[in-house]
Amino acid sequence: MKELWEKLLKYIRKLTPAIKRAFLLPPGVILVLSPATMVLCIIALNNRGLFPAMEYTIYLISAYSLAVLIVGMSDVSKYVMRRFHGSRVWRWAQSNPIASLFISDFRFRGELSLYQGLMMSTLFAVFKGAAAIFYQSQWFAAVAGYYIIFGISRLLLVRSWRKSQKLSGERRRIRELKGYRQCGCLMFLLNVGIQVMVVQLIREEHTIAYPGSIIYITAAYTFYILTLSIVNIVKFRRLNSPVLSASKALNLAGALMSLFTLQNALTSRFGSGDSNFRMIMNSIVGAAVCLTVLSMAVYMLMHSSRALRKQTAM
Repeated sequence: MKELWEKLLKYIRKLTPAIKRAFLLPPGVILVLSPATMVLCIIALNNRGLFPAMEYTIYLISAYSLAVLIVGMSDVSKYVMRRFHGSRVWRWAQSNPIASLFISDFRFRGELSLYQGLMMSTLFAVFKGAAAIFYQSQWFAAVAGYYIIFGISRLLLVRSWRKSQKLSGERRRIRELKGYRQCGCLMFLLNVGIQVMVVQLIREEHTIAYPGSIIYITAAYTFYILTLSIVNIVKFRRLNSPVLSASKALNLAGALMSLFTLQNALTSRFGSGDSNFRMIMNSIVGAAVCLTVLSMAVYMLMHSSRALRKQTAM
C-alpha cells in the first residue's frame, strides 16, 4: 500500500508542470478565450439537440475557460491595470481627488463598499416588500425578509465601522471584532432566510425566468461577482479589519444566493422540462449554499469570540 501511494505521488509530481502550463495561460489569451467560449456556449444553448457532439465539446471548453479565468484572475487584473495606466481615463482619474483616492486607497474602497451595500440592500428590501404586498406573494415576502436581514447586517457593520474610527489601538480592534461577531450572529438568521427561499422554490416548484438574452448577461455577472467576492475575501484579510472582512463575507453570501437563483433559471430555461430534475438540482445547489453560509457564520462567531478573549486578556 505504501509503495502504491509513493508511486501515485511520484506520478502526480510529474503531471504538476503540465497542469500548470495548461491552466496558467497568458492574460491576453484568457481575455480572448473567455468571451469567445461564452459566445459559443450561448449558441450551443440556443441550438441544443441539433449537434450533440459539438455542443458537449463547447460545454467542456467553456468549463475549461472558466477554470482558467478563475486561476488567472489576479494576472488578468494586473494586465488590465498595466494597459489602463497612461490612458486618458487614467490621467483624468489621477487629476480627480475622489477617483484618485478610490484607485490608490484600498481601505477607502472597502469603506465605500459598506455604504454602497447598505444602500442597495435597503432599496431591494423596500422594492421586494412593496411587490409582496401588491402581488400578495409569499415568494416576494421571503425575498424581502432576506434583504431586510442583509440590510440590518450592513447597518450594524457601518455603525461598528464609524464607532471604531473614533477609537485607536486595541479599543478600535475590539470594537471591530464586536461588529464582526454581530455580523456572524446575523449570518445564522440570513441562512434561515435562504432556507425559506430554497424550500419555497422546491415545494411550490417556483421558477425564475429571465427574458431573451438577459439570462446570459445575468449568468456572466453572477460568475463575475462570485469570483470577485472570493478574491476580495482573500485581499481584505491583509487589511486586518474585521468589519471590512465581514462585509466581504456578506458579499460572498449574496453571490452564492445569486448562483442558486441562476441555477433555477438555467434549469427552467434549458432543462428538458423534467420537474424532478429541476427539484433535484434546486435541492443540491440550495443545500450547498445553505451549508456554506452556515459554515461561514460558525467560523465568524468562533473566530471573533476567540479573538475578543485574547484582546481582553492582554
